Amino acid sequence: MITTTKSDRIYWSCRRGMLELDLTLIPFYQHQYAHLTNELQQNFRDLLECTDMELYAWLTGRSEPEQVDFQTIVKLIRDYAIDPSRSRSL
Repeated sequence: MITTTKSDRIYWSCRRGMLELDLTLIPFYQHQYAHLTNELQQNFRDLLECTDMELYAWLTGRSEPEQVDFQTIVKLIRDYAIDPSRSRSL
């Protein structure tokens, strides 16, 4: 179970310097994070350590992350951003 402090920290890490990232990461966190496996949750938290430019490139499909751990979570975030109603349980 995620503590309130940890939840707040993750939420604020989703707030970036780019509105496009805020509009992608925050809804994904609010609606999908709790349904992710522990491994994918960790990958999401690790992903938030990346720079805004890296995240923007990956989430817009301009490039792919080299780290295998990030590839799945980036795809899940992209898929959710495209169509939140089609999200699946993870």
